Amino acid sequence: MTRRHHQTWPLLLALAVGGGCTDDTPAAEAGTTETTDAVMTFGTETGDGDGDPATGDGDGDASGDGDGDPSGDGDGDPSGDGDGDPSGDGDGDQTGDGDGDPSGDGDGDQTGDGDGDPSGDGDGDPSGDGDGDQTGDGDGDEDLAPFVVSTSPAELEDGVDPGAAITVSFSEAMDPQTVTANTVDDSCTGAIQLSTDGFATCVQMAAAPSTQDEIEFSLSAAAPLASATSYQLRIQAEVSDAGGTPMAADYTPNDGFVVRYFHTIVLDGVNDFAPEESFTTLSPGHTGYVAWDLDYLYLGMTAPDLDVDQVDTWFVAYLGGMPGSATGVLYNTQEPALPFDARWHVRYNAADGAGGVLEWDGVAWVDAGFGPIPNSDDVAAAGDFVELRLAWAELGDPSELAVHLGMLREQPFNEASWAAVPEGSYMDGYDPDYGGYYLFDVLGSLVPGDHVPL
Repeated sequence: MTRRHHQTWPLLLALAVGGGCTDDTPAAEAGTTETTDAVMTFGTETGDGDGDPATGDGDGDASGDGDGDPSGDGDGDPSGDGDGDPSGDGDGDQTGDGDGDPSGDGDGDQTGDGDGDPSGDGDGDPSGDGDGDQTGDGDGDEDLAPFVVSTSPAELEDGVDPGAAITVSFSEAMDPQTVTANTVDDSCTGAIQLSTDGFATCVQMAAAPSTQDEIEFSLSAAAPLASATSYQLRIQAEVSDAGGTPMAADYTPNDGFVVRYFHTIVLDGVNDFAPEESFTTLSPGHTGYVAWDLDYLYLGMTAPDLDVDQVDTWFVAYLGGMPGSATGVLYNTQEPALPFDARWHVRYNAADGAGGVLEWDGVAWVDAGFGPIPNSDDVAAAGDFVELRLAWAELGDPSELAVHLGMLREQPFNEASWAAVPEGSYMDGYDPDYGGYYLFDVLGSLVPGDHVPL
């Protein structure tokens, strides 16, 4: 007989249910054979046609999750991590780096630059400027607050010139618009302030701070700073750098600087020496005076004998220097031994105003050609008072100067020396040797009267 195979799915399903059937076509005419449909079985006993024996989920594996892979996690890939990609790292993308983005650089953002931020510039911060910090200004630093590096005059410096400029150096370029000063009055306004009284008042400045590089700023007071006075500098935190970042706090040193001592004496016969420039003597009614400024040394004496017409009475002074002599000038028979090497001898005669300076030339005392010469601008006298001046340039511009003052009378048989400065350098009397002197720091901040005699 001829057998026919029918592969139509509805028929197969019917056969599976009915166990098969016979061909119900009427019998052929004699001589033909009976036809029978054969049943072909697909799948297993589950009847889902997926090729696995028991799950019945139709996905073709035995896991029973219906996702088409045998891992059993239901995510559609065979890795078993449940993230939907086959890499096995559990991050949900297919790169295998475990960072959760598809760029494959392992940094957790999707830029592909491997730096861990989403800006895409590869510098490791999210600002997007490529400089490696998070400020966004592209300069490669963290934009720390600026600070004061140094000031001039420096803290604790003394002997400062009264006309010295004030200089402030910062750690970086500053915004010049924020570096200001008060040029109007003595109120404490502006970023840079200078004061002598704890900033109750401040020094008026001549002009706004100037700068060449926006790091170092300079300014000067409208008037010379005061003699032997301590000044404190303050820089307000309002100053800011070029990027707008201000200082973290005010800059106020604990100690200031001290201006050098100076006092200009007007030579008019009126005594304007200050108390700290006055020196007592062992002789009643006698006082010596010493002062100086940047240009001159000033000496003076109050003595009753100066008010008397005595041609043999002198105001005398010895000043140190090299070459010098340890033996004084001979007046009749008086010739004192000196406690220091003196180069200059200054003298003024009470009767006729004669005077001048003698210089030790290494061999003898000779006329120096300057000093309190009669009718000059370098000496003035009235009554019992005389004052005179000597130019520092004539004296060699020393940084310190040994000084001794006194009175002397060369009258025969009545010679004497008295009114020594320092007090007690010698006892009043005939031809005493000098036992002491002052060594003045003429560039420092100490007033004359605060020096200790040697």
